[in-house]
Amino acid sequence: MTNYISAKSLNKSFGKFEALKDVNVTIDKGQIVGLIGSNGAGKTTLINALLGLSSYEGELSVLGLDPHSQRDELMKEVCFISDVATLPG
Repeated sequence: MTNYISAKSLNKSFGKFEALKDVNVTIDKGQIVGLIGSNGAGKTTLINALLGLSSYEGELSVLGLDPHSQRDELMKEVCFISDVATLPG
């Protein structure tokens, strides 16, 4: 595995609102990354996609796994603790 996280042409829309538009990012082992942006910038949408909590268009890999189709396997390796209570759906 070369990248811990890899996103290519990631897109997510809510109606006409494009929360993620052509996002490309790679995060390697040992990198520390912060998501900073205004409300509606797509931070939570990206986290939800990385955790397999929402659908998306494009290519996304976390620890070499597809978060949407391999979520059970991914959750054995990943932990996310939000500072606010959020539930999928």
